[in-house]
Amino acid sequence: TRCVCCRLPLGRRRFVKLRTQLLLAGLLVLALPMATWLYVKELYDVLRESGMREMAVRAEVVDALVARTAVTDLLKVDEDTPVFYAETSEQALVLDGFDEDWTHLDQPAAVASDDRLATGMSVRMSVSGKRLYVFVRVKDDQVELHNPNLGRVVTGDGLVLSLEDGMQQSQYVFRTLAPGRVSALRIIDRGGADWRVIPDNGIQAFWQMTPDGYAVEMRMSLPSPLSTLSVERLNVARSETAVLPSFQNVLSGRLIYLSDTLGAAVASLVPPGLRLRLYNEAGWLVSDHNRLSEVPVDSRAIDPRTADLPTALLYRLFVLMTGSRDDTDQTIAPDSTERWTVESMPHSSPRSGRYRAQGRLVLALQQPLSTGGVMVLEAGDESISAVVSSTLVRLFAVLMAIVLTLLLVLMFYAGWISRRISAIGTATRDALQVDGRIETAIPDQTRRDELGDLSRNITTLLGRLRRYTDYLQSLSARLTHELRTPLAVVATSLESCEQGGERTDIYLQRASQATRRLQSIIRAMSESTRLEQMTRDAQFGLVDLRDWLAAVEPVYRDLYPHRDFCLDVGESPVYVEGCADLLQQMLDKLMANAVDFSDEGGCISLHLAQSSNTATLVLSNDGGLIADEIASSLFEPMVSQRDEPRTSSEPHLGLGLYIVKLIVSAHGGEVWAQNREDGRGVQVAVSLPRLSR
Repeated sequence: TRCVCCRLPLGRRRFVKLRTQLLLAGLLVLALPMATWLYVKELYDVLRESGMREMAVRAEVVDALVARTAVTDLLKVDEDTPVFYAETSEQALVLDGFDEDWTHLDQPAAVASDDRLATGMSVRMSVSGKRLYVFVRVKDDQVELHNPNLGRVVTGDGLVLSLEDGMQQSQYVFRTLAPGRVSALRIIDRGGADWRVIPDNGIQAFWQMTPDGYAVEMRMSLPSPLSTLSVERLNVARSETAVLPSFQNVLSGRLIYLSDTLGAAVASLVPPGLRLRLYNEAGWLVSDHNRLSEVPVDSRAIDPRTADLPTALLYRLFVLMTGSRDDTDQTIAPDSTERWTVESMPHSSPRSGRYRAQGRLVLALQQPLSTGGVMVLEAGDESISAVVSSTLVRLFAVLMAIVLTLLLVLMFYAGWISRRISAIGTATRDALQVDGRIETAIPDQTRRDELGDLSRNITTLLGRLRRYTDYLQSLSARLTHELRTPLAVVATSLESCEQGGERTDIYLQRASQATRRLQSIIRAMSESTRLEQMTRDAQFGLVDLRDWLAAVEPVYRDLYPHRDFCLDVGESPVYVEGCADLLQQMLDKLMANAVDFSDEGGCISLHLAQSSNTATLVLSNDGGLIADEIASSLFEPMVSQRDEPRTSSEPHLGLGLYIVKLIVSAHGGEVWAQNREDGRGVQVAVSLPRLSR
C-alpha cells in the first residue's frame, strides 16, 4: 500500500511534527531584529552628528549673549582672589543658630584657626529668597558674654562683620548678654576708649552656645556680586581692673553667588531637556540654568558602567558596530556647587564627555568663553547620540527578547496542542472496546476552543453511535421476542391442520391472527424508517398552530368518542416553520398514547401557549403516571411501559414517542413528559421556535 500524496509506502512515510513546523515558522521572525539593526546604524550616525552641531551652534550664541551682559567682571575673578561663595539653598533656612538646615549644601566652610590658642572660626554663606545667610562657628574654650554693668559697648566675646558694597562701607558688631536673638550694632566709630554704635534692624542674628564655643547665624539683604565681606572674631580677656578686647581669626573675601543677570540673559537659550552652567576663571559657578528634569527621564538610557551584564555587553557591541565612543576619559564638571579646579578647565578648545546626572545619561559640551570663564552645556534629549544609542540598544534587546519568547511560546504551545490532539486521537481509537462496547469519554470536552468543539463533536457522535447500537441490539432482542410468539402460533396451527381434526378452522383463525401480528410489527418498523427519511426530506413552510389545532380537534372527537377533549389555543395566531404532515403524525402518536393510558371517559386537554421566541403545545391526560425508572429515557427507542394484557392484540415496540422526538428535533424544538402536579395523570410538552409576523 502506498501513500497517494508522497508516493512512499505507508510504513515508511515521513512527516514533520506540528511543534517542528511551528518552530521553523517562528525562526523567520529573527529577520526582524537583524533588519532593524542594519537600518538603525545609519539613523544613529545621522542623529548624533545633528545633535552635536546643534549644541555647538547653541554654545556660540550663548557666548555672544554673555559678552553683552554688564557682569562680565564676575567671570574674570582670578583664582588667587579670596572668595566667599554663597551657595543657593533650595530649602528655606531657619534663623536659629543651629546648622542642621545647612547640611544639604555642598560648599564647605572657610576656616581660620590659631593652633597656639586652641581657637578657630569657620564661616559659611548661602543665598535663600533674595537674602544672604551667614553661619559663623567659633571654637573657644572660654566664652565671655557681654556685661552691660561695665559701662562699655563691648565687654564680651563677639563678631565684627565688615561689608563693602560698591562705594558703601559698613561695619557691624554682634555681642550678647545670653544665647538667643542678637541685635546688630552698626559701628560709627571704633576709635577712643569705647566704640560708638547705633542699632541696625537690617540684619538679624541668633546666638547659640556650642560644646566647644558658640555659633552665630545672620540674615541680611543680598549684597551685590563681588562685594567684599570680612568676618573678625572679637575675643575679650578680663582682668580685675580692665577689659582687654583683641581681634583674632579674620576671614575676608569677595562675595560670589549665582547671578540673576547672567541667568536672565541665557534663559531663552535653554529649552526643556538642557542645562547651562557658567564658571568664572577661578572655577566658581556663577550661573546655573537647569531644565534637564523638565522632560521625563528616559529609562531606556543605558550606562554601561552601572547596567546589568547582558545590557552592558549589548551596548558595547552596539558602540563597536556603530564606530562611536564614550568620552568618559574627559574631565566633566561636578554636579554640585563645589569649586571646579582650574587645572581641569578647558582653556583653548572645546571638549565633550558623558556622565549620568539626575538618573539621566547626558552629553556635556565644555567650551571657554570669550569674556573669560567656561560654559558647560548638557543635553538629555532623545536626539542626542548617547540616549539615541541607548534607545536603539534597548529596541534591539526588546526585539530579541520578543523573538526568543515567541519561540518558547510556540514550542510550548505546539507541544500542548500535540498532546491534546494525541489524547483525543488515542481516546477515539480506543473508543470501540474488545467486547463491542463504545466508550464516549473523550478528553478536553470542557475547553472553549476548536479542539474542545472537536472533542465534544466526537463525544456526541460516539454517543449517538452507542445509542444507535444499543437501539439495534434492543431492537433485535425485542423483535426476537415479538416475532417468536406469532411464529410459534403459526407453526403449531399449521401442524395441527396437517394432522387433521374437527378444529381445523380454529387453528386457521389462530394462524391468521398471528400473521396479522407479524404484519403489524413489520409495518411499525417500516413506519419508523419511513419517518426518519421524511424528516430529512420534508418541505417546511409557515404553519399557524392555532388554526391547525382547531381543525384537527373535531377529528379526534369523532375518532375517540369515549374521551372528553378540551382545547385551549388562545385568540392570536401562533406561527412556526414546519411540515404540517409531520406535525400531524406527531400529534397522532401523542394522542394515541394519551388515549391508551387514560381510562374510558377520561379527559384529554390540548393547551397552546406562546412567548417571545417559542410556541409550546401541552397535551395532558388523566390516567396512570410515568414510572421513575423510565422517566429519563421515555423518548428513546424500544422503551415502553404498556401492560401486556391491555396491548396483547397489537404489538408495541416503544417507537411511538421515539418518532415524536424525531419529528420535534427536525423542527428544532424540544419535547418532554412529566407527571402532573395534581398526581392524576401525565402531560407532554412540545416546544417549537416561534416566528413573528
